[in-house]
Amino acid sequence: MAIQSNNSARFNDEYWRENLARRAYYNPDIGYDQYRKALEFGHAARQQYDPHIKFENVVSDLATSWAAKHASDGMNWEDVKSAVEDAWQRSDEFVADAIANQGGFDSPPTFQDHGRLTPRSRDEPNC
Repeated sequence: MAIQSNNSARFNDEYWRENLARRAYYNPDIGYDQYRKALEFGHAARQQYDPHIKFENVVSDLATSWAAKHASDGMNWEDVKSAVEDAWQRSDEFVADAIANQGGFDSPPTFQDHGRLTPRSRDEPNC
């Protein structure tokens, strides 16, 4: 497993407060504060792994880590898995946006196979 430190992508609490309730997995009985732990966990996990590592390739490691760190929080892995994956993907999008902005693209790069960022040319359609 390749670990990469990437402090350029930060957890965006404002984004999640505005968007979490729209997610299919969101349960209003759980509330934002509980989900925030899972979102931060997913975001931090994404920053630890090489950008080419896919979520599904580390899901068992993440489940074990979640259980070890958050067993007393009242949410098991199955309760948070979708939120963790969502934050993982959002972290990729944040990095893609940064690549697009630095490269002068009008829109973010396309994701090929989750985790592999591929910038588009300015003339390509947004996929």
